[in-house]
Amino acid sequence: MKILATVSFLVFASGSSDAATVVAEHILPSTSTSWFNAGAGMGTDGIVYDNRQAQIFTTTSSGYLSSISFNSYRINPTNADLRVSVTSIIGGQPRTVLESIIVTSTTISSQSLSSAFLLGGNFSNTITATGNLLLQANTQYAIVFSTSSIEANYRLYGDYSAYSGGSNSSFQNSGPYKTSGGNLLFRVSATPIPEPGSLTTCILSAIFLITRRRRSRTSRDTATPISSPVFMLFRSSNLNPVIDVRPR
Repeated sequence: MKILATVSFLVFASGSSDAATVVAEHILPSTSTSWFNAGAGMGTDGIVYDNRQAQIFTTTSSGYLSSISFNSYRINPTNADLRVSVTSIIGGQPRTVLESIIVTSTTISSQSLSSAFLLGGNFSNTITATGNLLLQANTQYAIVFSTSSIEANYRLYGDYSAYSGGSNSSFQNSGPYKTSGGNLLFRVSATPIPEPGSLTTCILSAIFLITRRRRSRTSRDTATPISSPVFMLFRSSNLNPVIDVRPR
């Protein structure tokens, strides 16, 4: 069991030694003087509106999706939960949903965000992913914000400063997504894939420990018993003195 625990620790350490890193982001420049917010959700004004906001981004490195940060507030009364999905990109359009996370309405403020907060490069919401989605380096994906309930309206912040990895697109009632010309404020973090070298080192270390433990156990089991005359004398006599009874 000790050997198994040692191996498990080494393998776990090799896979979790690297903290999550930012693989894509767009934050509001501290010198900005203007920004916008775009709506996501469904509403009824005689017609049902299906509004979705998508932010296309490009990863700078590979890793397992760990979290998504964004800036948003909800318009009261909004009881519907916000759905945040990561999708593939085909022909510049969000396609297959790769992971979807539900953000409960109560975790998103009903107050708009202040200028100081936005200009400070902050994010009002950060959601944790499952850690199972592998994002490939230098690949485009989309973050899609939507709801599936009536009378839901969330506002997502963005601006028109440069971001070379993608753009903000909107979907209303029917496709396709149309580019707005700006970008939402966001951050995507991922856990790097363990380096092959470090993983190999951990495995070799585990094999060394197992081999050494087995050799030590074998050495104890096959040790040569003590056979000195004094030891044999005391063992055979059960520690009783030897008495000479031969006639003199």
